[in-house]
Amino acid sequence: MSGARLAIVALLLALAGCATPGGDYGPTGETVHGLPVMERQRIEWTDTQKAAFGLGVAMTLADVYSTVDGLDRGCREANPIYGEHPSLFKLLAIKSALTAFQFLYADWQIQKGRDPSTGMFISAGITGIVVGWNLTRDCD
Repeated sequence: MSGARLAIVALLLALAGCATPGGDYGPTGETVHGLPVMERQRIEWTDTQKAAFGLGVAMTLADVYSTVDGLDRGCREANPIYGEHPSLFKLLAIKSALTAFQFLYADWQIQKGRDPSTGMFISAGITGIVVGWNLTRDCD
């Protein structure tokens, strides 16, 4: 297994063990003018929302893997953001930033009482199509 593929597998395993979003908030124990100080209650992510986000992370990592695999087979990256021959570091840096943004946006939507699951599943599906495209290209 090449170093690039080993790095992708290591990242996948690390992300698989990450804590899930959520948390329970309530009284802080402090008082102001005799009244308890309360923090806003967080809305927990549902299992469907967690699954949608997890699938998106998995598809993102599969996309990085399939891109590196394609580059190793002589293919060029079609996304102009990455350039024709992006490094593994560049791929992971950009994908990590986009995944972090997706997490923050999804959590913001959930805290507003909206359900971003459908959008996350669609995004993961589109990424899955890209992965399939990457893996079936013959660029030699």
